[in-house]
Amino acid sequence: MFGIPDVRPVSEKVKSHMEQMREFILDNVPKEPVSVWSEDLTPKNNTTLTFDADKFDEWTRSLLPPHMAKLPLGEMYSVGDNLFRFRPLPLILTTFRMFSHAPSGVMRSYLSMGPRRGICRFTREVGIPQLIEKNHSVWMALTPMEVLTQRPGLKKAKGKVLIGGLGMGWQARRVCERKTVESVTVYEINEAVAKEFAFEHPKLKIVTGNVWIADPMQYDSILLDIWNGYGSASGTPQLEAWKKIHKRIWAWGDVGDWALDHSRF
Repeated sequence: MFGIPDVRPVSEKVKSHMEQMREFILDNVPKEPVSVWSEDLTPKNNTTLTFDADKFDEWTRSLLPPHMAKLPLGEMYSVGDNLFRFRPLPLILTTFRMFSHAPSGVMRSYLSMGPRRGICRFTREVGIPQLIEKNHSVWMALTPMEVLTQRPGLKKAKGKVLIGGLGMGWQARRVCERKTVESVTVYEINEAVAKEFAFEHPKLKIVTGNVWIADPMQYDSILLDIWNGYGSASGTPQLEAWKKIHKRIWAWGDVGDWALDHSRF
């Protein structure tokens, strides 16, 4: 029924190096006041926030299926042809766009919300939920930036809503909770993802398939989150075609629309 856990072996040398880095980072935990992570957070521009790691972990694991929420940091879990894991943060990581190696050696998660940018840190090591491909390139992750950049889409959701991309389910859950929403139809192209992250809600219907086969005029609102990079949605032919015939459509990473709507963050 569920994927088979797949633990990737780590050499003793790498383990030792990571442990040394963890000790160094814990000795250099930023001294800013500690904040509790909230989905309703509206940080100021160029701010640095330190989140309570326990509360952040509690939040991420509450959103996931129970069998995934129990996974220890770093352990791989098969989701079809992809893998799920809680990626430890902080650690040395230079290839994932949402994180950057700080000059002090402390790992940081960037916040980017229109013209507003900032940095968030944690009081200790946390696990960032990630779906990755077999070559270990990141497909999607549940980070503060992911949530904050999806909030404008929630505000456009009303009536009959079409969502392109289930992902780990955060957006679909929050759309279902909105009083202005009558029904939610989610198209998820990856069958394994649709099965693993599906959840029960009277408003929700999940369809395994490509969202572009749907009839956009059957819905009052359309939310699309099917692009890997923030900004790569702009100018794509299918999106531009739908925007010409539908007035209430939002796409994660549609930079043109995002630049106009930055005040909504």
